[in-house]
Amino acid sequence: MKNTRLPWLTWPALERIRVWGDLSQKRVLEWGSGGSTLYWTDRKVAELMTIEHDPEWALQVIKLLGNTIGWSLCLVRPSESDFPLYASSLYPGMCFWRYATLPMDLDLK
Repeated sequence: MKNTRLPWLTWPALERIRVWGDLSQKRVLEWGSGGSTLYWTDRKVAELMTIEHDPEWALQVIKLLGNTIGWSLCLVRPSESDFPLYASSLYPGMCFWRYATLPMDLDLK
């Protein structure tokens, strides 16, 4: 049976990824874990870094993927703030600045 796990990406984005062919040398950075995390690990990318804000959800994904080679999860919880540029209507009073800007602090070379 062909793998049917799909990430939350547009069909044109999925088509563009499909034409890349072999993904074993690709490095992927994603915000939010779930279906896309499974999609990338199924395709055996060289490296997958997932940035997640929800510790309970992160534990669920860790249970599924465990020690998958090449996968790392960075848990970045939102902080209390009313800084409007990085706010979420789902999490009133919480600031996602650190979650959104984490890659700027990482050595992703």
